[in-house]
Formats: sequence, structure tokens, C-alpha cells
Amino acid sequence: MSFAAPTCRLVTLGCKVNQYESQYVKEALELNGYREAGAGERAVLCVVNTCTVTMEGDAKSRQLIRRLHQANPGAVIIVMGCYATRDPDAVGQLPGVTRVITDKNRLIDGLRDFGVEHWPRGISRFDGHQRAFVKVQDGCLLNCTFCIIPKVRPLVRSRPADEIADEVAGLAANGCQEIVLTGIHLGHYGIDLSRGKAKPEWCRLWHLIERLGREGQEPLTIGIGIHTGSALVGCVGATLRLANRVSSRREFTAIGETVNLTQRIEQLTKTCGGPILISAQTHARLRRTVPATSLGPQSVPGCAEPLVVFRIDAR
Repeated sequence: MSFAAPTCRLVTLGCKVNQYESQYVKEALELNGYREAGAGERAVLCVVNTCTVTMEGDAKSRQLIRRLHQANPGAVIIVMGCYATRDPDAVGQLPGVTRVITDKNRLIDGLRDFGVEHWPRGISRFDGHQRAFVKVQDGCLLNCTFCIIPKVRPLVRSRPADEIADEVAGLAANGCQEIVLTGIHLGHYGIDLSRGKAKPEWCRLWHLIERLGREGQEPLTIGIGIHTGSALVGCVGATLRLANRVSSRREFTAIGETVNLTQRIEQLTKTCGGPILISAQTHARLRRTVPATSLGPQSVPGCAEPLVVFRIDAR
């Protein structure tokens, strides 16, 4: 006798990290016999991944939970994410909420009561997106006065490079051609992995990117979210070299802002060990102090017209 697989539904608000974590939970549910409910079909288990970066995020999270309860009467509703961490009591009082998971590192314990015993090592696909987001770190140390995130994700945890490389390789093998490395603060990647070690043993973000470049498969493209800070100087150039193309106007701007032009361009090419790409605007600001070769107009996703690109080779 065959039994119908229990149905689940996942709803996600917020950042790329949340979207990655929801995909991970979805694949864990599938691994344990669940299937995603179709349109109009009731789910027996609902997972809501919430956001709290603004009051609007809180309000949307509450609204989604109420709607899920109305559309799926009797369903188990599990709430996780930053809003659940910030105000678990308020979340727990919403209609239909069965469990509030305040720490995503306790997901295994939080879902065990619902038949989730086995967990994948990482994600194998990224549903609903042409590019896959891969979470490489969690947490932020900055404690900016205007930002709630360090209070709900205070611990910096970096994933081991081996684990990330295996996940990226699996995504590429399954047909994914573009990977975006993401985290709460990418510039913090590897701080915890490198603490107490000699500098040659460090594993920071630029080391991770260079490793993925060495082990990568064509035509795989790897990008990063650009944050300010000197920790990402090497990463910007390494990513553009690894991608072998320019990903967005934002990356052009990041090079112009992060690299201190003439003095830092040479450092950047040495860090990357290969050529980097810059925009015509950045090339003009260099005032011909660094030799560059024009590649002519290049198509850039998100830009209506081609942009002129220059290449600077390592010296």
C-alpha cells in the first residue's frame, strides 16, 4: 500500500541569506518524505522565514503567518528568521503558530519532532532563480546603531571552504551557471576560521574565491555582494577575474571606491594573480598611470547599453 507524501509550504521574506536557508530547509523536508504543496493545495506543514530589518518586515511576517493559517487550517506552522529571533513571544501568539525557532543553528532540533531526521550537506539547486545563492557566513560584529541585525545574528560563523567548494561543485554539476556568494557580512568571512593561526594559514574571503576559481567548472560564474571595507579589495578583482566578465554597474563602482586607484591597483593585481577589469570611468580616473587595454563595449546585465571595459594585467 502506498501512502501520499505529506505536503509542505515555505514562505520567505528578506535577504539572500534567508532565501538560501529556506532552500536548505525545503531540500531537508524533501529528503524526509515531504513534497511541496501545489497551488491551491493545503499543506500539513508550513515554514515561514521572517525578516525584521524594518518595521515593514515585521508587519509582512505577521501578515503572512495569518494568511497561511487561514489557507491551511490545522497545519503545523513553524516560524524562524530574524523576526522570530527578535520577538519570539509575539510570534508565538500569532494564530496557528506551533513552534518558533529563535536560532537557526538549532533547526535540526526544531524540526526533529516533525519527522525531519536527515539533513543534506548543502543545497543542490535553487528553485525560482536563475542564479544560486550560497551562504558562506553568518553574523556581524559591527553593531551599527541604526541596524538590528547584529542583535539577531550576533555570532560570526564561517562555513569551511571544503564544504562551500563541494556545494558549489554540486550546483554546477546540476546545471547552475551562476553562483552568488552571500552572507550577513561577507567581509567577516573567515575571521573565526583564521583566529589564532599564522597568516599563511588564514582562510578569508579572497582565499575562498581564488580556490573556487581554481576548482571551478566552465562556464560557471561566481559573484559576491560588494560591501565597503579594505577586506574586500582583493575580492573585487578576484571575482571579476574569476567570472571573466563584468557582473554589474555596482561592481564597477566598487572598484573605483574600494581600490585607492593608482596605489591600490597594483596591489589588487598582485593579490588576484591575474588580470582585472575596470570601467572606462575608473580608467579615466587613473590618468594613464597604470597600463590598461581596452576591450571595447561589453554587454553588462542590467544595463541597457554596452559599457566600455578596460583590462589591467598583473605585473
